[in-house]
Amino acid sequence: MGFRFLLIIALVLILTQPVYALERLNASDFKEPDVYVAINDVEEKASLKNGKFVIDKVVEEGYAMNLTYKVEPIDDETRKEADDRTYTIRTELDKATIKGKLYYKNGGGRVLENAPGKNYLDVDVLDTEDGLDNINITILGTVPSPSSRLYELKIIYFDVQDADEDVLPPVVVSVVDYSKFQSSIDAMNDKYSNLSGILDEYIGKADTSILSDYLDLANNNISLAEGFYGDGEYRKADSKLTNASDWLIKAETEANKVKAEYVYSKADEKLKEIAAVLDKIELYLDEIQGMDVVNTSTLLNYKAVFRELQEDTDSLIDEFAVAKALLKDQKYVDSEAKSRIIVSGAEETEESANALFEELRVLITVEETPATTATPTATPTATPTSEGFKMPSIDFKLTGIVIAILIILIGGGMGLNRYMKRRKWDELK
Repeated sequence: MGFRFLLIIALVLILTQPVYALERLNASDFKEPDVYVAINDVEEKASLKNGKFVIDKVVEEGYAMNLTYKVEPIDDETRKEADDRTYTIRTELDKATIKGKLYYKNGGGRVLENAPGKNYLDVDVLDTEDGLDNINITILGTVPSPSSRLYELKIIYFDVQDADEDVLPPVVVSVVDYSKFQSSIDAMNDKYSNLSGILDEYIGKADTSILSDYLDLANNNISLAEGFYGDGEYRKADSKLTNASDWLIKAETEANKVKAEYVYSKADEKLKEIAAVLDKIELYLDEIQGMDVVNTSTLLNYKAVFRELQEDTDSLIDEFAVAKALLKDQKYVDSEAKSRIIVSGAEETEESANALFEELRVLITVEETPATTATPTATPTATPTSEGFKMPSIDFKLTGIVIAILIILIGGGMGLNRYMKRRKWDELK
């Protein structure tokens, strides 16, 4: 009983002991590292810029790299905080050998080396009375093939337990790939040429001022990049190519916008033209129905064709609304494609509408211009009379005037109604 009681008390004391978290480290907890770099056995300068050591020299694939790097806490108090954690040393070099010599402040330490084929080394720093003195690191390896025209290679970088990401500055070097560099320049020149072709095509048709400005800026940066590349200033050349790429992306977007807006406007024009033709057809159908120039079956067929044209046009109008929404959402490529489909469909519908319109126009024109024939004038002949009977004297000039007036009045009354009925069609001729 007494033993069990003591055991419970011991467990309670253990479980209730405060848990102390590691002090989080940052760059201010360490001295500026001592860095030495040799490339192909020639020492090169490494300058601390924006939280990393940058080697001035630009290297190529296969170059031999030799680096030493010293990690040391800034003061005795920090030495105690910097222990009891793992420092992981990493590199991007090929065939890398990583060695770490660990020293404690109160003496002692050990030497560690990475396993073959591993590009990292874990250095476990124990919790000691006086803490960490320093870690001396040596890395040997070769430069791998770069993944881009100018790749920033990390010769050394760190993962430190319970510390900021930039607690220890990495050492980097730029690796150039001449083939990729020239390919980038050629690709940008090609893209510039293609976009310039679009600019030339749409000048005078649409607003191309923004596109022109973007292309000028892109071309200027490409020219500067070619100059720097030729002079061996690869970082400057890379920077200018990056700028050129940004301007070309903007130019491409603007070119797509110019094309989309232009084709959209053409689709709008086509739909308005079809609407005008359909309005004329509808008026003609109403007129023909009252003229009795075709039989009922033919008239119904005309109306059926007209309704089909209206349905096709309504469908195109719905698609036009979609193109407009895409344009508003800046989906220029999709909007252009939709507008081109509308233009193509509108041209077919317009052709059919014009054919029907011409057919109806001919019917009305024939009905409104009937053939006229000349009426022969009778020659007066003498009427036999007897001596005992005389015809009364007739004023033929006066009679002719009266008859002419009557004819004008009767004809005018009949023609007025016909004129009022057809006056609006004369405007369509």
